[in-house]
Amino acid sequence: MQRTCGHEGGAEGRICVHLAQDEDLSFLSRFTGAGTEYWVVCSACGDVEAPPLVTVCESCVRDREQYVLSWGGLRGRPEVRVRASSLAFRQTEVQVPGLAGATSAAAAALVDGDRSAWLVVQDGALWRVDVEPDGGRMIRVCALAGQLEGEDLRIEVAPDGRFAAVVERRGQYGVVLEVASGAITMRLDRGRYHVSQYDFACVFAADGALVHATEWNRLDVSDPATGELLTPRTASEGAGGRPEHALDYFHAGLSVSPDGRWLVDDGWVWHPCGFLRRMDLQRWRHENPWETEDGPSLLDLRLVNYFWDAPRCFVDDRTLVVWGFGFDDEAMVDAALVFDVETGARLRWFAGPPRGRFVFDRHLIVVAAEGTSVWDVATGERLLAAPGLAPQAFHPVTREHATFAAGAVVLSRLVEE
Repeated sequence: MQRTCGHEGGAEGRICVHLAQDEDLSFLSRFTGAGTEYWVVCSACGDVEAPPLVTVCESCVRDREQYVLSWGGLRGRPEVRVRASSLAFRQTEVQVPGLAGATSAAAAALVDGDRSAWLVVQDGALWRVDVEPDGGRMIRVCALAGQLEGEDLRIEVAPDGRFAAVVERRGQYGVVLEVASGAITMRLDRGRYHVSQYDFACVFAADGALVHATEWNRLDVSDPATGELLTPRTASEGAGGRPEHALDYFHAGLSVSPDGRWLVDDGWVWHPCGFLRRMDLQRWRHENPWETEDGPSLLDLRLVNYFWDAPRCFVDDRTLVVWGFGFDDEAMVDAALVFDVETGARLRWFAGPPRGRFVFDRHLIVVAAEGTSVWDVATGERLLAAPGLAPQAFHPVTREHATFAAGAVVLSRLVEE
């Protein structure tokens, strides 16, 4: 089929003839019901049974969709595809005296060899939970009462398990501590500016350094053992009295690629509009201290009106999976978008994964309030639905999903039966 845009090669899509003639028209995304196929049509064609369509390259469709302020929402729904499989969650319950339970944000895996070890927040303190076949035990790591405000806390753990950070998810403060001794080694402060609107930007890099917000629009890297700032920089005054490298961007949820090269930041700017962007973490650490502000490796992967801090996870060193199809927080489709963070290309997307915690363990595992589902990232098919299963944390070494209840831990493993 001949393309109206004249561009050759690659994937293609269909838009209504009116959008092809006038780029200022508002538009809709209209699903056909066949997989994730959809047409981009003007508002007048939104409910027309057979709108006049032309074929263009996928790049031209993406260019049209960049006008997010002109997006009028969705028509129809995409197809959710399901494939039968032999996957199942095998569960083991272990008694842990004194355990009161935990929320998903206040629980995290602790890497300690091949042990099933975890960190949880309970009774104003951080606790280590060791789970053995014959039972479990709790070890008090550090008091948190008086250190942090509020109860909505999140735990981040260094890849080697030596340090952990506990931050107020939608607050100002955090602490970094050595897990073995419980000694606090750093205190984190990102300021108070609109902190209730976005997650505390804080994540450990692959080498154990801590990437964290020090202001709403500034990230830094520190040595968690000493608190030493590893990315010092001071901006001088530029033209018009505006500081050089000034950044109007709220740093929010962070993710680091497994190889430690890429840093993904799901923050926002004033409209407000969420901008999911990536940058080269190694370039920032070793070449350009201003990389997070205006470095050449910064690249926006997507933008959505009024939406940021989406569920996301890395599949491999350069492939990122992110929740949600759409361009406005009030009209998002349950879906998973697959990006190549090196090129910035959206490789594909598939419908169905609900908004929940994303984990990759051979497959995409999505933990939502109503249950857990398992998805084939390559085909976009749902392989398993486990209603009622909502674990709080995943251990990357033991490949266990932990559910912390009163007096017990339930460990679930994805297996082939």
